[in-house]
Amino acid sequence: MESTERVKRMQAELVQAEQHVKQFEEALKEFKEGQAIIKKVANYYGSNDWYKDREAHEDKRMEVDYNTSILGEDEPYDLLIANQQLAIQMLEIATDMIKKF
Repeated sequence: MESTERVKRMQAELVQAEQHVKQFEEALKEFKEGQAIIKKVANYYGSNDWYKDREAHEDKRMEVDYNTSILGEDEPYDLLIANQQLAIQMLEIATDMIKKF
């Protein structure tokens, strides 16, 4: 009976692990696709255009009826730091996985 229970338990673990891998594959694909967008934000943030747009916004030389948090310092910076931290976490996880297998 011990073997039967162990096999059942490990089969359930296998199924759960497969689900986690599949979910991560999908999330990683989306994350990878999102990097092009993040790169555009990174290139814009702090650029000459960003400073010009920010000044125009502050001087009320542009019509604003939408979110302009891109012209702030916190939200774009927080996004870039969060993206960097995720990359570091992925490297740490990958390194741990390689070392253990």
